[in-house]
Amino acid sequence: MRTTKIINQEKRRQELASKGLCIVCRTNPAKNDILSCEECATKRANYFKKFREKRIKKDICIDCGKNPPIEGRKKCQLCVERTKRVSNKRRKERRESGVCSECGKPSEKYTRCKPCREVARLCSQKRIQALYDSGACRFCKKPRIESHTLCESCYLGTLAHELWKDRSRWAELKTLFDAQQGLCKYTGEPICIGKNASVDHKIPRGKGGTNDLKNLQWVHEEINTMKWDMLEETFLNRAKQIINFMEKKHD
Repeated sequence: MRTTKIINQEKRRQELASKGLCIVCRTNPAKNDILSCEECATKRANYFKKFREKRIKKDICIDCGKNPPIEGRKKCQLCVERTKRVSNKRRKERRESGVCSECGKPSEKYTRCKPCREVARLCSQKRIQALYDSGACRFCKKPRIESHTLCESCYLGTLAHELWKDRSRWAELKTLFDAQQGLCKYTGEPICIGKNASVDHKIPRGKGGTNDLKNLQWVHEEINTMKWDMLEETFLNRAKQIINFMEKKHD
């Protein structure tokens, strides 16, 4: 009985949609992107907004209304996982059919159409700025490095990915930094990860050097820029030549 009722409702909706009428009031014309008219869509949105606000005040999941939400979110763990599964499945089906994975509109070159890409970009910028203002890392939300968007471990993780394609090796870079006591290998001045510290290759990659940890050292970023692709001996000789020439010039 219930199944027959659902089937009849679905048929009625399809008939109204084919006529371009709202499926709720059945009189006003429906909007292009949804099956409801402007008035019914606004009423529905306001209803669910009040409904969610009530559940937020009660400190329960806004979806199931049973379990407590995850800290800092409005849904419980089960509903978050279910929503993620449904969204991933829908996006996959849309990608395979050659339409935008977010709105379902035609998208030839990318997985998202241009408006959805712009919305995603603005949302990402807003989220990163909010985390930056709160002093949190944009990846793990731990305290970030001053004047940087990442925390120390995430910053080292990006370096480890560039060197070895393995973010989990970030601790090796941290161990190397601690072994140098946080000092530049050439000048001996204090350096700080994420500010002025840079990973240098003792033997440059262009001259046969590798990304092996034994071939790496922490130096000041300005020193690394000056050294460029020179061998350590050549770099030090150049530095001595500059110093000697400038001393003679002033004498």
